[in-house]
Amino acid sequence: MLSFVNIIFLAGIAAAAIPIVLHLVRNVRARQVPFSTLMFLSPTEDQIVKRRKLQDALLMAIRAAAVCLLALVFARPFFPDTTIPFLSGPERSSHVVLLDNSYSMSSPGLFEAARDETVRLIEESNPGDEFSVVVFSDRPRQLTTFDSERSVHGSAIASQVVSYRTTDFYEPLRLAEEILQDARFENRKVVLVSDYQRSGWSGALENWNLPSGIDFVTVPVGDDERSNHFIDDVRISQQRMRASGARSAALRFDIIPVRANDQSPAMLSVDIEGAGVAEQAIPALDRSRVTVQTSVPSTGTYQGVIRLSSDDLEVDNSHYVTVDVQDKPSILVLGGRNRSRYDDAFFLEKVFDLGDDGLYRFESQARSSITAATLRGHTLAILADISPLTQREVDVVADWVNDGGIVLMSQGASLDVSRYSGILEQLGVGTATGVVNATAEFGDESIVGEVDERHPVFAPLAATGGVILRPEFRRYLRVVPDSSASVIASYDSGDPFLIERKLGAGSVIVHTSTIDNSWNDFPVDELYVPFLYQIAGYAAQSSQRNNQFIVGDAVAFRAVPGAAWRVRTPSGAEYVVGSSQSGLDETGSTSEFFRETDEPGHYLAVNGSRRYPFSVNVDRSESVLTPRDEAEAYAAVASPYVEQDPSISIAGPVQEDDSRQSLWPLLLCIVITLLGLETLVAHRSRGVR
Repeated sequence: MLSFVNIIFLAGIAAAAIPIVLHLVRNVRARQVPFSTLMFLSPTEDQIVKRRKLQDALLMAIRAAAVCLLALVFARPFFPDTTIPFLSGPERSSHVVLLDNSYSMSSPGLFEAARDETVRLIEESNPGDEFSVVVFSDRPRQLTTFDSERSVHGSAIASQVVSYRTTDFYEPLRLAEEILQDARFENRKVVLVSDYQRSGWSGALENWNLPSGIDFVTVPVGDDERSNHFIDDVRISQQRMRASGARSAALRFDIIPVRANDQSPAMLSVDIEGAGVAEQAIPALDRSRVTVQTSVPSTGTYQGVIRLSSDDLEVDNSHYVTVDVQDKPSILVLGGRNRSRYDDAFFLEKVFDLGDDGLYRFESQARSSITAATLRGHTLAILADISPLTQREVDVVADWVNDGGIVLMSQGASLDVSRYSGILEQLGVGTATGVVNATAEFGDESIVGEVDERHPVFAPLAATGGVILRPEFRRYLRVVPDSSASVIASYDSGDPFLIERKLGAGSVIVHTSTIDNSWNDFPVDELYVPFLYQIAGYAAQSSQRNNQFIVGDAVAFRAVPGAAWRVRTPSGAEYVVGSSQSGLDETGSTSEFFRETDEPGHYLAVNGSRRYPFSVNVDRSESVLTPRDEAEAYAAVASPYVEQDPSISIAGPVQEDDSRQSLWPLLLCIVITLLGLETLVAHRSRGVR
């Protein structure tokens, strides 16, 4: 069926009647010329008269045809592709095939069926169709670019295996849209081969659809009601105890198993290295918490696995754990050289040294040379009223903090402001400008007027209404904090009371007054003990390493140039995580990330004498195998039908078709040819006359 871009110009065809009318009504009058006699003239031959009449009719037809064709040229006719198969041959298409390899596809035979179905779709397509294949889980990867050769795609698909990652349909669909921008054919399709996992339809798809002109083809695989049971959550707690003179610890595992379309009983086992295997039967998996207890012989790091009995989806039946069994957090106090009865160490000892019933191990030493051995094994180091540190000691403290230690610094009678300021500057805390006598400068003692309630030290105090510390501070050290440091509490004068500077995995906390009562009456205030316990708890929490990750997580390492970490995966592959000189902080180190956490199991990172074991598990959001209805999936992705607004011009799409199958250039050439023919015929006609 013939179509036109500007149909209004077809009215110009009526102008073809003009040359016809002119030829019919033209009245040719012979001019009378007086002449003496006609005896010497012969009459016009009938053949010549007939030829002249024929030429006149031909001229009329040429001129009428030229006018008609000129009107068609302005109307710009074209044949749509679908109506001229004899010109375009068999309709060809560009396909982007999305193949799901998330771990929900690992049910027996499911991914193999998806691969076979993908190959079949490609093999049975029209000859000449082009394909691009994308494999995806929560991130897409293009296997092949557009190609009509079936074997290219078949070999790429055959080499694919199921991953341990979750499903996310948004990113692969967006990638398919981008790939189709380079398609050769107007007929474009996105084919999704998947189990249509319901959890994979993220919120990003709510306000997104494939553009108009791209067809969406759904190819579901698998059963709608697949059963599965899995371990949803594991909480580990420990209780230290002494048995026969040896230190041991009891581990408690609170486990939540879940069933999905599965009513069968299961067996749960906890296998921790050095502790044996503990088993427990579970008659029905209904999210009830199951508690299993075991014990390990001593402190240290233990790895193990919690398993449910087998089902069709094995990958989520195992939960890998890495447990750090630690003794009590240790607090070290380094005091001044001249120990008095009521110095800093005295008050701190009364707070923390509670024997076997205490939460912390407490150790107090007089000022001595600070070495790596001095700080090793402690969680919190309190440097109270000590003489200035040497450069070597500052380096030792910085290295210990970088590895996760917390240092609390205060001052007192032995304070040398200029030398103490140099230490703060080297640690990146700030600059000390002098000691403030609050009574002389402000006319009254200072109090703590503002705190950061979001900081772990003050967040619990905020719930009790005791965040604003009311003890009076007669004197304090005025410190101008560095831009990289944080003021987590300040006096009512605006000067910092507590400053934190993070270094690597640890922190330096500067308390600008004294921990004893020489500059304030804080030790006799009711918030003194809770305040110190909050700092100790913050240090203990910071010292705990995160050793549980999800597949795909990035694991951070503190690295120094020339001292790379070596990471071994569960399959035995090894990776090197090093650092360059770029991006170094003040301590000469930088954060490096290990991103190859693509399989569940136990990992081990080694850097010299440092060992960092950790575990990786699959994301349980993929374990509920409920699919999304095929019709819902189609409606969520396909371009919705929109009725054409008459006020909106359709010239754009029509002109696009016109550019592919336009006829007006050919018609214009015919018009020019006719006009040339008309000139020639008219000239010969005048010659005949």
